Amino acid sequence: MTTTPSSAWRRFLNDDLAARKARNSEFSLRSYAKLLALSPGHLSTILSGSRPITPKTALHIAKVLGITPSETVGWLHDTSDSTKPH
Repeated sequence: MTTTPSSAWRRFLNDDLAARKARNSEFSLRSYAKLLALSPGHLSTILSGSRPITPKTALHIAKVLGITPSETVGWLHDTSDSTKPH
C-alpha cells in the first residue's frame, strides 16, 4: 500500500486530533475545526478522505499549527502533486 500526499496529510491531522482528544476529553472535531478556522464539514471531508486537501488549505493549516517553513514547503509540494490528474 502506497501513501499518497493527501493520505499523509489526513493521517497527520487525524493523529493530531486524537492527541488533542487524549489530552482533553472534551476536545472535538468542532473544536479542532474552530482552532484551524475551517468549517466542521470541510474538516470532516478532509479527515475522511472524501475531499483532498488543497495547497491553500494546507498552507493555512500549517501556519495555524506552527509547522516549520521547510516542512510546509515539502508538504505543499506533495499536496500540489496529489491534485494533478493521474
